[in-house]
Amino acid sequence: MNWVLPPKLFIAGAISALAFMVLFPILNQFALFISLFPLFSIILTQPFSKECQIIIVMAWLIVFIASGLHISVFYLFYIIGPSFIVNRQYFRSYKIKQKKVWFTPGLLLTDLLVWSMMSVVIMFLILPLSALQLDMTNTFSQIAQDPLYPKYQTTFSHIKQLFEKLLYYHYGINIVISNFLIIATFNKVQKIIVKNKINRRPPMKLSQMELPKWYGGLLIVSGCLWVMLTPASTIALVNTNILIIILSGFFLQGLSIVHNLFKDAKNKQMILVLFYLVMILFTLLILLVTLLGILEPWLQVRQQFSIRKE
Repeated sequence: MNWVLPPKLFIAGAISALAFMVLFPILNQFALFISLFPLFSIILTQPFSKECQIIIVMAWLIVFIASGLHISVFYLFYIIGPSFIVNRQYFRSYKIKQKKVWFTPGLLLTDLLVWSMMSVVIMFLILPLSALQLDMTNTFSQIAQDPLYPKYQTTFSHIKQLFEKLLYYHYGINIVISNFLIIATFNKVQKIIVKNKINRRPPMKLSQMELPKWYGGLLIVSGCLWVMLTPASTIALVNTNILIIILSGFFLQGLSIVHNLFKDAKNKQMILVLFYLVMILFTLLILLVTLLGILEPWLQVRQQFSIRKE
């Protein structure tokens, strides 16, 4: 390995760290796109690069030294872990009859989901919900002092009740949102690289994404624990947050099937945009897409569709 690292790698790491320190306290998870973009830009053009790993660690050290443990922990969960996973999995391949076959995005996504589940467990250990409850109480106390509060007291009361319920699933929901932003950033960087013809492997596509069969076992185990455990216990809360992440993986697999079904359609982009708009308006469709992802090992929708086309 060349120990003299190119300046562009240092710049990418520094920009990522600086963007996260400045934007994360303001935008929360929505700071991920800007923080991940420079790191993904070097990772997706440097196959199996040890230099990339050094820059990723360097970026974390900058955040730790400049902003302390609290921000650096979130940087570790949301930026460092996913960056290492992409660096490790993106260029993996194997050979069949001397022909190189690239791994599909299912392996990368599975690693990201497992990392997310580990992150939830660690978050519950080092960042207890009691701290979040205190922050929420202080926020609503400040709102109650607003002159307009008496006029909209009923509305604020309903909002407070909703936030109190969602608080128990805070870590799971936040990590799922983060994963979607990570995937969106990855996809954007990959498109730019392909457009500029500097990609070193064929692009990964959502339509190719398929979870390993053992992933369904996680759903069975977590589902059984969800039924058996006392809802108010800490273990039950951790498991419920993990279950949210597991289901998000099946949702993405369901989306992959939808993309696969329309990949050869003449108006593919328009059809998918309409599909996403309908899904936003009718949230029941999210559950149906998730169910499709869960049942795919038995239904084999992609395989059946390919056979019919032939």
